[in-house]
Amino acid sequence: MRIAVTTSILRIPPTYFVVDHAERLAARHEFRVFALAADVRDENVTVGVHDASPTRVLPFRYRMPLAPLALPLMARAVRRYHPDLVHQHFATWCTPAASVARALSVPMITTLHGYDVMLADRPARSALERWHRHNLSAATQTSARFLAVSEFLAATAVHAGFDSRRVHVHYQGVDTEYFAPAAPGPESDAHLDERPVVLFVGGLSPNKGPHDLIGASRRLTGTVEHQLILVGTGPLADELAADTAADKHIRLLGALDRTQIREWMRRATVVVLPAQEHRGRREAAGLVLLEAQACGTPVVAYASGGTPEMMLADCTGLLVPERDARALASAIGTVLRLEHSEYLRMAYAARDFVHTRRSLSLSCVELDEHYAAVADT
Repeated sequence: MRIAVTTSILRIPPTYFVVDHAERLAARHEFRVFALAADVRDENVTVGVHDASPTRVLPFRYRMPLAPLALPLMARAVRRYHPDLVHQHFATWCTPAASVARALSVPMITTLHGYDVMLADRPARSALERWHRHNLSAATQTSARFLAVSEFLAATAVHAGFDSRRVHVHYQGVDTEYFAPAAPGPESDAHLDERPVVLFVGGLSPNKGPHDLIGASRRLTGTVEHQLILVGTGPLADELAADTAADKHIRLLGALDRTQIREWMRRATVVVLPAQEHRGRREAAGLVLLEAQACGTPVVAYASGGTPEMMLADCTGLLVPERDARALASAIGTVLRLEHSEYLRMAYAARDFVHTRRSLSLSCVELDEHYAAVADT
C-alpha cells in the first residue's frame, strides 16, 4: 500500500515516533510523511518528509506560528501523492488528512497521543480550542480506527465521546536494537565506578514534575551518594537553573541528541519520570521509561496516566503515588541502595519487559494488522 503519514509540527529529534514505524515497514509499504512544518535534523531518517510550509526559507521557530497557512498546501500535496491509506498522528490539525481521505474514499487511521483526547474531554475555552474541536469532529467522522498509545488514553478517549468500537490500544514501542545496554566494557559498568546517576529526560515543564525530582534528590543528599542529571529544555529551564545553582550534585544539560541521551541512559543507575496532572492533563504513555529500560536501566515513576503501563512495578522499577515527593525520594533511594545482584535482576527484567512486550518490532506487527484490517473494509 501507499501510505501517507500526516501530522502538524514535526521535529526530529525528538518526535521519532512519527517516522519509526514507517521506516521499519518500508519493505511492506510505501510511505511518505507530510507535515505543516518540519525540522528533521537526523540524517539517519530515511523516509521522505514533505514540509508543506510556504515559508521554508525561514528558521523553524518562525515557521511554526505560520503553520496554519500550510493547511490547504498540505492537503494538495497529500492528494497528489494519492495514498491508499492515510495515517494521521494527533486528532488535532487533521483537516488536510481527513479531507483527502474523504475525497479519495480511502481509509484513515488516527493515532491519539494525549493532548488531543484531553481537549475532547473539556469545553473549548478559546478560539484555538474551538478550532481543535472542529478537527476532532473531522477525525471522528473520517477515521476508521483510533489508536490510543495506552489503556489509560483509550479509556479517557471513550469517556470523552470517542466510539469505543473504533478505539484500539497500540503501544508505540521503542527500538530495542538502538536502545540497548552498552557492550561489555568500561561504559557498561559506568554506574559502578562513580557516583550513581539519577537521570531525568524530558521537558522542563510542570507536567513532567522536575521540581518534585529536585526536592527528592535534596532529601537524599547526605544519606545516599548520587548525582542528579536533568536533560531537556522547557519553560522552567531558567527557574530550575537558578534554583539549583548552589546544588553541586545537580546538573542541567539542556537538549541533547538521541545518541547522547542513550549514553546517559546506559550510564544512569535509575531514570525517573515524576509526570503528574497539570491543567487536566496526564502523561499518556512515557516512552522515556521504555527507552531507559531497553538500555537495562531500572526506572522510578509516579503512578499517573499511562506511565504504569510502561513498566512492571516492583520488577523493572518502582511506582509511587502521584505528587508524593517523599515517596519518590524513598523509591530512588531504594534503587540506589540495591545490592549488585538485586540491581542486576531488576536491570535484566527491565530489558526483557521492553524487548518482549513494548518493542518497536512488535508495535510494527500490530500496526500492519491495523492497516490490513481497515484496508479490507
